[in-house]
Amino acid sequence: MFVGRLTDAAQTKGLSEKQLETLLTRVGTNTAEAMRSSLKPENPDHPEVSVFNPLGQRDHPKPTLRVKTWFCGIEEKAERLTPEEIVAYNAITTDRTARRDWKARIINKGQPNEELFVSIPCETVDQRMGLPNLELILIELNGGPSTEDLSGLISQIRRLEQELVEAKAVRGTAYQLQEELLK
Repeated sequence: MFVGRLTDAAQTKGLSEKQLETLLTRVGTNTAEAMRSSLKPENPDHPEVSVFNPLGQRDHPKPTLRVKTWFCGIEEKAERLTPEEIVAYNAITTDRTARRDWKARIINKGQPNEELFVSIPCETVDQRMGLPNLELILIELNGGPSTEDLSGLISQIRRLEQELVEAKAVRGTAYQLQEELLK
């Protein structure tokens, strides 16, 4: 119907049916080409490096979540996680508790529909503001060193750095120190 009206209007304006057909063919071709080029990535050689995959997707594919995973009632998706966070989630293979109310529960363990539920108190702004980043939460849930006492951890790091400087001054290079420590 529209094409018929267009043909009638074109004939009254002085375009023949052949000219109108040529014009519509060109417009269709240009539209199709524009559509094709818009579907191509702007930079096909982009290394696919992002904050969620700092090493790049092509050379270092991102790990996948071992099971369907939930954090505080929200399903986690691999594209929203860093590789380190995915590895930390995958390391949790049994029910865990940290700081009394941080919990990791595995439902349907060993079955195809196994799921991991991680919950921490986060109802109030004050609770959310006091939380470490997700990777530290998951490491602590999996039995890693506590991040609760940050000042203690910082002082421990400073003490270890000082010991390293003293040991390096006494023993020489880092390689020599490494050999000494591995004995």
